Amino acid sequence: MLSAASLGGTAIATMGDRSSMDIFDFLTASFNLLPAVLFFIGLSALALGWALNLVNWFMPISAMLF
Repeated sequence: MLSAASLGGTAIATMGDRSSMDIFDFLTASFNLLPAVLFFIGLSALALGWALNLVNWFMPISAMLF
């Protein structure tokens, strides 16, 4: 949300009075992307957790201590 607000603020400052868009248009556009962002965050957490579990299965922590 912070990135959408900064992007919107920058775009509005650059466009000046030539556009009818306001900051809320950029915020609503960023909320449209929220499900995709949450999906990829969950997918990366799943892949990272699965990879770490696989490494731990092949090489347990107790074997690394000795």
